[in-house]
Amino acid sequence: MDDSRFFVGLSNPEEVRKELLECSREIIRSLTHLEEYEQMKHQRTALLHEFNQTMLDIRVLSNRLRKVLPKAGIRAAPIKIEKKIDSKGKKDNLDVFEGQLDDLELQLGKLK
Repeated sequence: MDDSRFFVGLSNPEEVRKELLECSREIIRSLTHLEEYEQMKHQRTALLHEFNQTMLDIRVLSNRLRKVLPKAGIRAAPIKIEKKIDSKGKKDNLDVFEGQLDDLELQLGKLK
């Protein structure tokens, strides 16, 4: 035993090699998926940062616009909705919609 190497007898070396290669292939696939995940995570972070910056810009521009626009105290009067009930006790949707349409036309006539 002057050689410091030990050899182990394998009963089926081709099968062991095949299993090792399959495990290596799965490890490489897992590493590939991990790299894709890391790239997507980085892209998501970059897009989120860009979104937050855009929202900040919108807020700033909106505040500038509010300062420039005149203050308006005009408020629309609330629309009264009349509920019509037919003889059976059920609401007829067509009648309700027609009533709302008439109210809107009256309000539009007042504005003109």
